[in-house]
Amino acid sequence: MSASRKAAATQPTRTRVACKNCNARRVRCHRTSSGESCSNCQLLNVECQLIESKRGKYKRSSSRIQQNQRATQASQASNTDLSPSLDVSVPSVSPSEDRGNVHYASPSLPDLVIDQDASDGHRVVYMGDSSNMKYLIHEVGDPFKNLGRKRLWGDYLQQSTMARLTPETHATLAALRTADDEHLRNLGAFNNFDQELTEELVDVFFDRVYPFFPIFDKVDFQALHQNSRLSPLLSNAVYSVSSIYCSSELIKRLGFDSRYLACSTFYQRAKALYEKDYEKDAISIIQACILLMNWWQEPMEQKDCWYWLGAASHIAQGLGMHRAKSYQILSASRQKLWRRIWWVLFTHDIHHAAVYGRPPHIHTQYSDVPVLSVHDMMPSDAGMSDVDESGLFAVEFCRLAVLLDQCLKEKYSAGPSQQLESQAWLALKNFPATLPTAYKRAISTVTPKDGFYPAVLELVHLDYLIVVERMLSPDAAAGAPSALDSYFKSAGAICRVLENLLASPWDLITRLPFVAFPAVYCSISIHIMYLRREAGSVRLVAEHRARFGMVVSDQLQDRWPFAVWTHYLLDRMLKVTGSTLPALGARDSQAGQHGTSETEYPLPTNAVEQCTSSSFDYSGFPGHSKEAGSTSGLAESLPHPRVDSLGFPTGPDGTFSPLSFMFPWNSFIEDGMEVDNWLL
Repeated sequence: MSASRKAAATQPTRTRVACKNCNARRVRCHRTSSGESCSNCQLLNVECQLIESKRGKYKRSSSRIQQNQRATQASQASNTDLSPSLDVSVPSVSPSEDRGNVHYASPSLPDLVIDQDASDGHRVVYMGDSSNMKYLIHEVGDPFKNLGRKRLWGDYLQQSTMARLTPETHATLAALRTADDEHLRNLGAFNNFDQELTEELVDVFFDRVYPFFPIFDKVDFQALHQNSRLSPLLSNAVYSVSSIYCSSELIKRLGFDSRYLACSTFYQRAKALYEKDYEKDAISIIQACILLMNWWQEPMEQKDCWYWLGAASHIAQGLGMHRAKSYQILSASRQKLWRRIWWVLFTHDIHHAAVYGRPPHIHTQYSDVPVLSVHDMMPSDAGMSDVDESGLFAVEFCRLAVLLDQCLKEKYSAGPSQQLESQAWLALKNFPATLPTAYKRAISTVTPKDGFYPAVLELVHLDYLIVVERMLSPDAAAGAPSALDSYFKSAGAICRVLENLLASPWDLITRLPFVAFPAVYCSISIHIMYLRREAGSVRLVAEHRARFGMVVSDQLQDRWPFAVWTHYLLDRMLKVTGSTLPALGARDSQAGQHGTSETEYPLPTNAVEQCTSSSFDYSGFPGHSKEAGSTSGLAESLPHPRVDSLGFPTGPDGTFSPLSFMFPWNSFIEDGMEVDNWLL
């Protein structure tokens, strides 16, 4: 008897009746006749109980049993003969797969496609919830069960493609992979810093970034990092966002001349690793994309925060993170991690969709994952205890984002209802009343651990009130006084929150997350509008608040590139209003107190003026002189281009302006031809 037949003879037989868990989920049950629990119940850590069959036992004739046995033996012999002819060798895996990272995907087919080898991390192929292929596999069984199940389905499927290629094609593909690896090495994507320096960056991440992006298991992350087994993609993404918040002294010790250079270097390395498909773990890719959305270094860059949000959302939904049943096979800690990742994606996606005026990547009507709870923010091995303000932020921000999403859905639904719109708006407006006590108590002095996170949430909520009210109000486009008064009150409330943060000795303005910036710029733009419309004491208050908002915006410039051009744009708007605010570049002597200088972001103060001027000055570029490149004669012979009140060319018909593309935060200027009735 061959070895395969001996193995088949000794293999325990499967029961003819499924257990209760598998029967309820309509999946194949592998419970053995000896009473051993099936693989599904073992993974779910539940008791494997057989159902009571109501059909009874079917008594087969002895001849029928003999026919089935002969057919089974013939099938096994056939599979044994064919197995050696199938080349199941796998191409060389990337170093990231050898770092011990746990790979996860949707467990929609746990009994069929999950890899039981612990070294491969229980990865799963997600084939969709209503796939005809899934139904066929459910009825037929695992097509690779006779191959030892030592590899994932994806390996077998990929091998079927690679087997059709010629040796020359294989050699060319190998050369391309080698060239990609060489490019990544030249870029420094695999460079290692001193362990002490990287630990400081990780500490900054968990102190200042993690409360807004709780997308890691702290224990697992720390263990991987300390053992130098963290994915290069993840490590560079973490270092990039940590460089935004860390001290200037740490930037110098890392070997960078400026914060901008440090952030950009780590960002470019992570982006190159992403584009070269170096990382194979889908969860790691999602986590990295979420972090990379924080760095937006050029106003016309296509791979901005919206791009990275879309990439992460598409991969997450491809894994089935939007379906609750995809979480059933995961351990308790992994279920929490998945929910945190999913809801962090959702909250930032709906946030940017609202302030950009774009359709969200994630639609809640197709998702049934439970909303983030306090329990999800607790470690699995910890008992029930109170979660501090930082842990509560993600939970409350999630609830706020759900209310915002409801407002957007009611506004842009195919059959809008005024009653449902009003209900959604009132729920959003009354959100502060539903906050826990820790987020509603009065704080005399705001500190990082006491009052900071409620203040950030209040900023975001006030911004949403302005955006949604303008979106839902029929009088918003016309600039009705009632609507403007409401905006003015919300903008003033934003200033008061910022005053509390600025008055704190903890330099809390520099700790603000990306999602809080629209509130700052929204407040400034509202007060600019009042500067153009009002007179007397109201104008004085508006100018005072606008000045204060620019002070806050000025502190953000040293860390966030997009804050530089947004600050410059707002400064131009204030000049148009006749405000006496100092121009960008005339920074006060306190600028050095924030640890950086204006030279960290080498943006010339006349950059926008040069780009929008009818006679571009090439004197600042190598190889050009003003005399050689003079076009004054040509400029005089052409008609003067039409420009808006900020000096931007509007096109022949006067309707186009790049302002909306450079200032997308609150869509106050999307009213096209009637901008003078609204803002300018």
